[in-house]
Amino acid sequence: MSFNDKAAEAVASGDIGVGWLLSDQCEVFWNVGSWEGANPCEILTEWKKSAMTPITIAGLKFTIIGKTPERLVSTNIGGQGHIVGAKCTNYPGYLVCWCPATVGPNIAYSVIQKLADLVKA
Repeated sequence: MSFNDKAAEAVASGDIGVGWLLSDQCEVFWNVGSWEGANPCEILTEWKKSAMTPITIAGLKFTIIGKTPERLVSTNIGGQGHIVGAKCTNYPGYLVCWCPATVGPNIAYSVIQKLADLVKA
């Protein structure tokens, strides 16, 4: 199944609410949903920093649960969902998504990582 097919499935199932496929230079090559005031480049920039400081997006603070160069998992302790990211293995970029609180952060990461693995250059 293609990236687009699996991404549509993840959106339809409620695993992803908003998502962006970003190049390493922060060009948006794919997106789904919208989030007023959210800037995916800010998320990517914060992810790449070595500090484990919270990420604030559109006025919501997300606490970092785990962060490596390949993985970002953060959650809003007020129950406003998660910001999750995975570096693509076959494409020089990143998949960054907001996932609802009904999906656990680690399950959300698993979904996003599987999608990121489907992205082809």
